[in-house]
Amino acid sequence: MKRVEWLLLALIVAAGIFFRLYRLDAIPPGMTHDEADVGYHAAAVYATGERHIVDAPYGFIHQPFVQYSGALFMRLFGPTDLTQRLHSAFFGTLLIVVTTVWARHAFDAWIALTAAAFMAVGFWPVMTSRFALNNQPVPTLFAIGIGLLWTRLLTPTPAHSQPFKRTLIAITSGLFLGLSVYPYEAGRAALASIPVLGAYLFLLSRLSHTPIRPHSLRPIVIALIVAALVAAPHLLDPRSWGRTGTLVSETVGSGGLNSLVSTIAAGLGMIFVKGDPFVTYNIPDRPIFDPILAIPFVVGLAIAIRKWRMPAYGYTLIWLAFGLLPTLVVGAFTSTIHSIAAQPPIFVLLAIGAVAIARLVTRHRPIAGTHFSAGAIGIGALVIFSAIITASDYFDRWANAPAVRAAYYNYLASLLDHVNSRSDVRDVAISSAFPDKPLDPFIAARRLRRAGVMLRHFDARRAIVFPDTDSALLLIPALTPIDSALAERLDLPAPETIQMRPDDLIQSFDAYNWNPRATSDRLISAMTPYSANFGAALELTGAQVVTPNASPGGEVVVLTLWRVIDPTALGPIDETLYDRAVVLFTHMLDPNGALVAQEDRLDAPVSSWQAGDTFAQVHRLVIKPDAAPGAYRLLVGAYVLPTRTRLQVSSGEDIISVGEVEVGQ
Repeated sequence: MKRVEWLLLALIVAAGIFFRLYRLDAIPPGMTHDEADVGYHAAAVYATGERHIVDAPYGFIHQPFVQYSGALFMRLFGPTDLTQRLHSAFFGTLLIVVTTVWARHAFDAWIALTAAAFMAVGFWPVMTSRFALNNQPVPTLFAIGIGLLWTRLLTPTPAHSQPFKRTLIAITSGLFLGLSVYPYEAGRAALASIPVLGAYLFLLSRLSHTPIRPHSLRPIVIALIVAALVAAPHLLDPRSWGRTGTLVSETVGSGGLNSLVSTIAAGLGMIFVKGDPFVTYNIPDRPIFDPILAIPFVVGLAIAIRKWRMPAYGYTLIWLAFGLLPTLVVGAFTSTIHSIAAQPPIFVLLAIGAVAIARLVTRHRPIAGTHFSAGAIGIGALVIFSAIITASDYFDRWANAPAVRAAYYNYLASLLDHVNSRSDVRDVAISSAFPDKPLDPFIAARRLRRAGVMLRHFDARRAIVFPDTDSALLLIPALTPIDSALAERLDLPAPETIQMRPDDLIQSFDAYNWNPRATSDRLISAMTPYSANFGAALELTGAQVVTPNASPGGEVVVLTLWRVIDPTALGPIDETLYDRAVVLFTHMLDPNGALVAQEDRLDAPVSSWQAGDTFAQVHRLVIKPDAAPGAYRLLVGAYVLPTRTRLQVSSGEDIISVGEVEVGQ
């Protein structure tokens, strides 16, 4: 590369780094459950050196690359949400460089630099480079593999030229191509383009007017064999296809051919018609290119189609097709990440069109002259225009949208930021909408910056946890207020109310400095005491029928208090779950002993249990409108998921009577 090319590339990469790192700690404005799930598995490798396999249909359990590369970043920067985003930003920045290298050898320097510039500041690659997900390494690893093939192998050099070096490069290329299937499903579609590339080059070798020589196919074969060997353990594991099968079945599985046609149309439209509708990954329906940038892209696409017999153009089209394949199958929804492998060819086609228009404007004068031509200035203006649009759309419009802040659980991030600011607390009880693994606790684990803090998660709309200590912090967001049956019995001190943005869907949370041990003691003093040991795991210590008198069609409220003894007594963790799981049930029996109402739930999940802690659970049972008058018995018990095996009480029973409710006329 010439000095001016190096300088321009350095400026482009610097711009790309800026767009990927600017306010990375605040935008996206929180963390999604998917991101937290990815972070959990990387943190498991970071902490233990081993993967934690959970045989669940959804999630990222069977995509191991980021579990190890993410663990490496956590080793360098700590096991936080910011580290996960730095991981994606690194691979997103590296993609700019490797795309430039491939495009320079496949086309020319100005197409390569133009593609890099648009990729550095484009909305789509900037956004995907800032997600804490596992998809960003896919195009980077794949582009490295393609770049190695193109820069050293797919050139019209003599067959005897450095055969050992060519073979070594082919093996290295195959290694990266094979690795590209391990971070995310999109890599599988991209890898399928390699045998098509071989077939395409074989076809060209049979055309007398093409420069392809038969020996050029040999590196493709070597790279493909190596890639297949590297990818085989993953691709041959049926569990690694579970999520793919679920996605396909949910989109086209029930719709037949008509559904497939509609998803293909929607997938093709994502480029410049109508994009991903999912607010978590895009400004809903925003296409990759606006109408202005769509023009050079269409021009570049037309040029590539016209020059399909030239390997660089032909493979760009092949790469584009296979990169878009996941979106063409499952539709535009979440196409932002499903088609991430198509980023390099899409921006190369944009560059081909932009450079062609620039050269036409300058009447075929070389752009790389001693002065800036009108065409070069025009490309620069388009890049600046793209950067301004990205800055406005991403850092302002998208990042500040209330729906986006809600999708990234900004309220939970604010709760954890408050915990991080409180150096005076060690034990924290947090109410949230999804208190069980792999949901809110995973977000909290990545957001927590302080060592030695013990978090307990619950949903205060039906439960509350009392840490076994005299001093703790209780956080109650407006989304999950304390159940009225609990609130009127807890006698909590006045909270500090922390306000968030007035346009947020969740605008505030209350922070209580409390004595949970004293509060639980006061609560149990007003209840009927019990001492029922359930499976040596937990003990029922108190119960109260809040509504001892009720009417047909009304509601019966039962409050129970439990002490955690030993969560491990519940047995081993089921392979389909992230942690042990228990459900508490309350049954209502009529005077004849028949079950007439029940509620099964636990809003203080096992994943947060700590031995010695206490938690209260509220059950609300609806009485049938035609219920006969009389005394109805109330019984409680517990069972373990997923087997629904009831926990036995020390007396040999599996259910305890906690009182009666009198149903009137």
